[in-house]
Amino acid sequence: MTSTEAPPPRTPRFIAFRQTVQRMEQGRDSVALRWQALFAVIDLAILAFFLFGPYLRSGPSYLIIDYIVAIWIGLELLVRLIAAPKPQSLLRRPMTWIDLAILATLLFPYTLYNFAFLRVMRLWAIGNSAFLRVGLRRLGYPHLLDVVRAFINFVVFLFIVTGFVYTSFFYD
Repeated sequence: MTSTEAPPPRTPRFIAFRQTVQRMEQGRDSVALRWQALFAVIDLAILAFFLFGPYLRSGPSYLIIDYIVAIWIGLELLVRLIAAPKPQSLLRRPMTWIDLAILATLLFPYTLYNFAFLRVMRLWAIGNSAFLRVGLRRLGYPHLLDVVRAFINFVVFLFIVTGFVYTSFFYD
């Protein structure tokens, strides 16, 4: 580098952070897939908490875990907002609206307990993620993608319908 050359332009931290988050969210390289796998495992742990929530509700740690999950989902939404090219594009995604409904049930667990069954929709997000598609391809089973997604959609459908029925007939 000579004295007449200008140094390369520096990227502001916000833009660099946005690009990193976008690469983690949409990337297909091994680092991005590891992050996506970590988030999928966290989502499955959250789903386990949702499933066992009715049994844990009377325990003292229920609200603590509930609010920790709410903070996690809130941070996820915030990071997705930062990574989105425009905030309007984030609002067009169905998963954003699902996460907002889930966040409401987490922040007000005793008021919105009738809608807690909507939390299983996080499983739908895993089924529609690129992580599932790339993971099945790397494992040598790309032909099973439609079957796995159909199974996940069926399980989510069963939980949602059961939740509606249970809420409609047993919570008076």
